[in-house]
Amino acid sequence: MKKLSLFDKFLFIINSLLATVTLLAYFLPYLPPKGFRLISVLSLGLPVFLITNFLFVLYWLFRFKKQLFLSLITLFLGFTYVKSTVEFGHTPEPEGKNDFSLLTYNVRGFNYNEWSKDTTLKDSIQVFVVKESPDILLFQEFHKYEFSKYNKMYPYKAVFYRSFSYGQTIFSKYEIVDSGAFNFDGTGNNIIYADMLIEGKNVRVYNIHLESNNVTVDVERGLADADKEKMASTISRSFVRQQTQIDALIAQLQSYKGRYILAGDFNNTAYSYIYNELRRSADLQDSFEEAGSGFGKTYEFKYYPLRIDFVLADAGFHIKSHRNYNNYYSDHFPVKVVFGKDWLLDN
Repeated sequence: MKKLSLFDKFLFIINSLLATVTLLAYFLPYLPPKGFRLISVLSLGLPVFLITNFLFVLYWLFRFKKQLFLSLITLFLGFTYVKSTVEFGHTPEPEGKNDFSLLTYNVRGFNYNEWSKDTTLKDSIQVFVVKESPDILLFQEFHKYEFSKYNKMYPYKAVFYRSFSYGQTIFSKYEIVDSGAFNFDGTGNNIIYADMLIEGKNVRVYNIHLESNNVTVDVERGLADADKEKMASTISRSFVRQQTQIDALIAQLQSYKGRYILAGDFNNTAYSYIYNELRRSADLQDSFEEAGSGFGKTYEFKYYPLRIDFVLADAGFHIKSHRNYNNYYSDHFPVKVVFGKDWLLDN
């Protein structure tokens, strides 16, 4: 510290405080929201902590100062979270005969509520789906007026509406032999599933739309204008509801003996208790971590790349590719994953 300028000394104090907060934040995914309501909201800030630590590493490296090791060690200790934030080096594998693809997309009602002035959004989404032609298509916030279009494209489907017009859907090129839903009181969000025969084997596909955490334009406005305490309280209540929702899902997963894939809009991040408890309880792979690249942004949030839409699969699946798209037809961005044929060798 003696060789540091006054400005650098001040920066290192900030750096030290940031490193301490970041290390404490690493424990947040292990704290259930029901017991730690307001603290759990801080998990939304973990990407900012990681990115800022990285910037400090670059600054001290540029200055040739050993202080870079503070943030470098902090990032190393949180490598799991860094890996959930950004991925490099994955090259998509070529698709094979028995591979199958899944695409998940929160379409925000196809703009029937006129959140955008662009009246062509629903048509743009259809053109996109036709072009990508996934074998399994999951929609969140689906509007019933669009059903006829996708009903013609896919012979099998599971559709569950939570209101007169909106709901979740699973469209499939594979035969669906059973389906069901987890419906929760006091919310339009739910979890649906479909059992389908893929290459003669039964696979259960879940379409997940957890309670909204209100990370929307309202939150962006709120960071500048609104009552931040009230906003944090609102988000924490949604996290508590999400915990109840995934507890029901985990209970079914632990009793189900077949193969399964979970995908959809979790309305929470990879740093949350919700996401991590689900992965820990069911030994799930995250397609982004296995085959993604870049920041994996799935939601339009101006402060940092936000990944709240996931594709998770049991350990027996081979994830060959993961792709994020940047088409602005909704406030979410679609995710497409290709699964390799070698999963057929496993039961």
